[in-house]
Amino acid sequence: MLSGALICALALLQPAAPAAGDQNLSWVNGTRSGNGLSALAEDSGLDEVARSHTEAMIRQDSLFHSSNLAGVIDQIHPDWQRIGENVGVGPSSADIDGAFMRSSEHRVNILGSFNLAGTATAVGPDGRVWITQEFALVPGGRAPARPAVGSAPARRAPPPAPDSPAAGAGSAAVSPGAAPAGASADRPEPRPAATGVASSPDGAGYWVAGHDGGVFSFGDAAFAGSLGDTTLNAPVAAVVPVPDGGGERMGTRSQTGVHPRPGYWLMGADGGVFSFGDARFAGSLAGMAMNAPVVAAAATPDGHGYWLVDSRGGVFSLGSAPFMGSTGGLNLSAPITAITPTADGGGYWLVAADGGVFSFGDAPFAGSLAGLGLNSPVTGAASTPDGGGYWLVAADGGVFSFGDAPFVGSVAGKRLNSPIAALAASPNGRGYWLVGGDGGVFSLGQAAFMGSSPELG
Repeated sequence: MLSGALICALALLQPAAPAAGDQNLSWVNGTRSGNGLSALAEDSGLDEVARSHTEAMIRQDSLFHSSNLAGVIDQIHPDWQRIGENVGVGPSSADIDGAFMRSSEHRVNILGSFNLAGTATAVGPDGRVWITQEFALVPGGRAPARPAVGSAPARRAPPPAPDSPAAGAGSAAVSPGAAPAGASADRPEPRPAATGVASSPDGAGYWVAGHDGGVFSFGDAAFAGSLGDTTLNAPVAAVVPVPDGGGERMGTRSQTGVHPRPGYWLMGADGGVFSFGDARFAGSLAGMAMNAPVVAAAATPDGHGYWLVDSRGGVFSLGSAPFMGSTGGLNLSAPITAITPTADGGGYWLVAADGGVFSFGDAPFAGSLAGLGLNSPVTGAASTPDGGGYWLVAADGGVFSFGDAPFVGSVAGKRLNSPIAALAASPNGRGYWLVGGDGGVFSLGQAAFMGSSPELG
């Protein structure tokens, strides 16, 4: 049980006492045990490195890696052979733990070839949880005599803070050959976590997808798989849900009846299409010579087809999706960033980064932002349930409503940790979600907040 002193320390928003670090390491070792790996020995020097780094992130209100991890650990273990670091911030410890294990770059540290570790957990002024994990492989480093026993224990954590979208996580694993003594440890450049957001059919949940193919499910949005462990030829550009009534519904019986478990597609920038759950595969562009990368996609109402659109406005219709035209032959002032279909699937709108809107089929033109000189580029769009209007969202969080699309708020003017990457409308048309590149979700109008995805960097 947590001691009164520890509870007091957390309440004062100070870094967690060593017992909290032990708890985090217990979770790491339980996870390793579940994968047939030996436990890591706690190292007081690495605990101190983790504690200092967690304090620094909270002071600066920013997620970042140690700028000179190799040099710092040199002072503790000059004979280290391999080191690694995971950092994360989110609504709860459990959210961050889950994000670590869904990311290959973070999981490789937790399940990596190390023998020592140090961890630190703390709560910031806004209630978010911050975690630093340090790993090292040191010759002769003390390791437990036997593997850890049991599964990963449940984590005690502060309650989620729904008004504070989760920020991020990151990792590094280096060797002396890759990072000379005293030099900064090499690590992958941080990548935006989120590339798209999609609503579940009833609007009581949503999926957030990352460029690496990771998928985060919230509310009643069922997790049906991801590409998080797959080496991709190109980043994922969009997540598209199976429309209500589309696909081949599967369900499970409960006291309240049959609950559909809809699926979704992930669309790659190279035109690759990946189907999950009951999402039907209707073809892809993988292997074709593309003139421009795929930037967005949308599904037909029957769920038996979809459109892919590239940055030049080229539209590719697959399955039951009818081709209604494109801007592929036009000299655009700005690249296309979004496509959104009409309610009956008989048309669609293409939206450009400068706010230009192009209507095809039965999609009515209800206005655009072209020529207005926007502060930030348009990054996403969604249409109303009856197809009589649409919303555009800009990277700075500004939302623009046209036709019968109601304006229910924006995050323009607010300090964002990362630019807005996408928008999804609630099924009733009375709200929408915005997702930032860091995985933060902003719910406006009647769109319910169900959680945010920690950034995976």
